[in-house]
Amino acid sequence: MPGTGPALPVVVPGSSVASTAPVVPAPRVVSLPPGFVLVEVGRYRFMCEPVDQDAVRSGVALVAPTTRPTTMPADLMSRLSERQDELVKQIVKDLALSDDTKPRALFEERLIPMMRRLGTIDTRSPMVYLVTTRKRLIVLLKSGAWSDPALYYNRAADDVAFDLALTINPERDFDDTLVPVLYDDQDDAETRQRTLVGVVQTTDRELTQYASTSATLAVHLSFVALVGDDVIKPMKFKLDQDWFGMGMIGVLASKYTSQITGVPQENVISAMTNENPRAPVRASSIDLLNPVAPQDLNPRFARPYIDALGRRATQVVYDWVKQVGDENVTKTLTSLQSTPAADGPALVARIREITGADLTSKLGAEKLK
Repeated sequence: MPGTGPALPVVVPGSSVASTAPVVPAPRVVSLPPGFVLVEVGRYRFMCEPVDQDAVRSGVALVAPTTRPTTMPADLMSRLSERQDELVKQIVKDLALSDDTKPRALFEERLIPMMRRLGTIDTRSPMVYLVTTRKRLIVLLKSGAWSDPALYYNRAADDVAFDLALTINPERDFDDTLVPVLYDDQDDAETRQRTLVGVVQTTDRELTQYASTSATLAVHLSFVALVGDDVIKPMKFKLDQDWFGMGMIGVLASKYTSQITGVPQENVISAMTNENPRAPVRASSIDLLNPVAPQDLNPRFARPYIDALGRRATQVVYDWVKQVGDENVTKTLTSLQSTPAADGPALVARIREITGADLTSKLGAEKLK
């Protein structure tokens, strides 16, 4: 069964979630050290000295398959394709759009291509394994004969430091990421094989989770962009109305995301609104009808304040939607698009008039007990 999925962001109306990809450089390719050969086995790539080729191939054969979550890019691409027509119709209805041009383009020009690109991890890993001894690697770096941005030779310690951060950008082809598999000179063949298998299996697990998280987040942020840029932003809510826009973005994006990931919407909302006990600003302390203007915030607490406001707004709107149903959400959005509310209290009155729900008591700051 799907879990709760990764923690998902709350996005402020007007904040940018790019709907078109920026110009990006060509993917980085790891260079082959002098005297080494490239060994490709299935989806794996290894750089090793010629004498180690057979040992690498036999070691890879012992790598156990990684358990895969149900939110891998291939899974999401399949669901996107299967549910596209149904979900596009739902989005058009929910958002009171005049036609399906933008949601359909979101699927065909953004979401499905991104999942296809992320899915290439299954056929060709972006990881390139450097198989050698620590001593040999130090000689390579120390001599200047070869280098890689992920490696740093520490002259004081006469040792190698690694920076193995993996970054996957679903908007472009992946950079190669170097992963050292280092032996000690005295290691026997069995120890070397065990080291190789261990590094590859650990990396596979991490890469699988990273791909799943990246795919889920890409889907969520794409729906955030659609709702935020095409519906909420043009409505130009005032400061004391922003809570409604923020909440609608979170609730609708989570609704559509859950239908693609298989993660229940309440779990997605929980991930979005979950508050760290050490958060510097508590969501319950914020008065949604009387928020602090961004320019008046202490720069140190501006981001935590906006995050807390977003968590509170998302929870309030989610509870309201559960109470009044999707049709009343569409009626409310349509009414506000046609005749904007003058201010926050007028917005609350409009919501009460259309749906019968009075949110007044839900919006003020909670008193400390």
